[in-house]
Amino acid sequence: MKLRSIALVATLAATPLLAACGGSDSGAESPANGEATSEAAASGDASSPAAEAAVSVTDAADRTVTFDHKPERIVLGEQRAAYATMILNKDDPTDKVIAWGKDMERAAPDMYAQLLKAEPEAKDIPQIGSVNSGDLSVEGLLQLKPDVYVMTLDSMRAAEQNGLLDKIEKAKIPYVVTDFRVKPATNTAVSMKLLGQIFDREDKADEFLKYYDSVVDPLIKEGEKATDKPVTFMWRAPGLKACCSTWNDVNFGQMLAQVGGTNLAAKFLKGEEGDLTPEQLLASQPDILIATGGAWSEQKIDEKSKTSYLNLGYDTDEAAATASLKALGKQPGFDHLKAFENKKVHGIYHQFYDAPYNFIAYQAFAKWQHPEKFTDVDPAATWKDFSEKFMPFPAQGTVVASID
Repeated sequence: MKLRSIALVATLAATPLLAACGGSDSGAESPANGEATSEAAASGDASSPAAEAAVSVTDAADRTVTFDHKPERIVLGEQRAAYATMILNKDDPTDKVIAWGKDMERAAPDMYAQLLKAEPEAKDIPQIGSVNSGDLSVEGLLQLKPDVYVMTLDSMRAAEQNGLLDKIEKAKIPYVVTDFRVKPATNTAVSMKLLGQIFDREDKADEFLKYYDSVVDPLIKEGEKATDKPVTFMWRAPGLKACCSTWNDVNFGQMLAQVGGTNLAAKFLKGEEGDLTPEQLLASQPDILIATGGAWSEQKIDEKSKTSYLNLGYDTDEAAATASLKALGKQPGFDHLKAFENKKVHGIYHQFYDAPYNFIAYQAFAKWQHPEKFTDVDPAATWKDFSEKFMPFPAQGTVVASID
């Protein structure tokens, strides 16, 4: 029987909670069972049971965490962590997961529906609250008796600010930190290696990262050679956010610059993310505009927004995606943007911003900014190929779009 099929009440009788896991200090060694690990090291017996079972990981917060045995009871702070576990274990992506968040259902209902088709029992996994929404309790985590709680880097930052991280550490709940959202250029590899270790799927993590590097490295190498770097505006979730939300040198903003573009937001923003006004865009006249979209028909449109959302995802055909992309030009004044006039407006599936699938965004940004350099790059074809090799379900729908 899989752990996730055990009722939540039954978790109270499960394996004991591991001892203290480390704090947020950079590079701190954080043994989950220091005594067992120390004994193995002192004896010098690398074949002892403790030495064979122990696992040390380095997370995206630059923390080293050591467990006295490989985790079997894993709590995912976000459902979207399954973006990675689907790669690590396409036949059983929620193996070892005893609880998770509920964010994928709202943020990517199309992806969530595909996951449930592939693994129907995933709908029975108990759900927990969120650090960012303030409804996650330490008491609830303790009841689950996790071997490890997986949180994202931005969640860890929020937990530091609201005091929750201190409570988690005082309760000696072991945790590790992943990041595909803030610094994907460095933390995609760190996070996949980490998850491969705690899910005991290191071979699949290595296989994926070899594939990932084969796609991304040539793009960055060519991007570094570019002398003409077009100015690109990255429009984050139009419709769901007022015009015009974007990123600085993080996330998609970082990626588009790596493959030979100039991120317009870097000229205006001081923090990692923020808003540009329509007037700033009109005055700046970016060469290229890239918007993010998703399957958001059930989400509320921001009352200050002058457009609807960009329709992309597993359930969206190309015609619907293109029509919704063109409709973004209804934002007052955008008919005067030369990017629309020159048909250099594109759309990317929003969920690539927070997933190891960001290599598709790298490809799209490279091709859209330097079509002459990347004539053989086809993001949609790559997504199809990747899904066949690594995912529990095939690619379908539309994940990239252009108005031409």
